[in-house]
Formats: sequence, C-alpha cells, structure tokens
Amino acid sequence: MGTPSSRPVHRSFTGGSVCGPATWIEHNAQNAKTLAFMLLALFPMSLIKNIAEQMKKYVYDDWVVEEEEKGRNGNTKKIKVLVQCKENREGVRHHVEEDKQNYDVTPGIIIACHGILIITGDHFSGTRRGHTL
Repeated sequence: MGTPSSRPVHRSFTGGSVCGPATWIEHNAQNAKTLAFMLLALFPMSLIKNIAEQMKKYVYDDWVVEEEEKGRNGNTKKIKVLVQCKENREGVRHHVEEDKQNYDVTPGIIIACHGILIITGDHFSGTRRGHTL
C-alpha cells in the first residue's frame, strides 16, 4: 500500500493528471483485496493504536466529577454531566465505576468495530432492492 507521494508526478510525457493523494487512494481502492486493507490505508495502524491508548486513558485514568447543568431556560437539568477535574476534589471518580470489570481496549477491537459499522451500513442502507427497513 504505501503512502501518498508528496511531489507531483505526471503519468506520461504529454502531461496527464498529477499523481497525488486522490490517485493514491483510487489505486488502493482498486487493488485492495479486503476492506481491512482499505481501512488501514485510510487509518494507519499508528493512529488506531493512539486511539486505543486515548480511550483507555479517558475511561480508566481521567478523573471526573458529576455536576448539574443548566438548560436554555435557566433551570437545572435532571441529568448530571461528568466534568474533568483534579484528583483531590470531593466526589471525584473515573468515567466507569471501580467495581465494574475493566476491559482492555486494543487496536483489534477498534478495527473490528469499524468492520461492524461498515457491514451494518451495507446491510441496512436501504438503497438496494429488498433491503428496506
């Protein structure tokens, strides 16, 4: 697969279109053997790993406190919101409760979730005959 070229390259001596990111993604779309190749062409593995690390940090490491929020009319809403804060504040906790099971967020889980979204979009798009909701 590779990465898009940063320099413009012409296809022939007569000029032709410039090879760049658009032709790079077109080439990958035409030559990809599976949807996984397309996903990794658009989202490099380093980005997916970073997303997994940030998700773990957000859920299990960041400290939050529940606060009341005002609505547009100035009244307090029934549902409280989680606001990021320092650890030494009263009522502080993580996004998930301590007694619940911790799940390991891995790059594989993120790739699988993207695959499920793609398949679900294909099956329930309603654009083909026989596929209506």
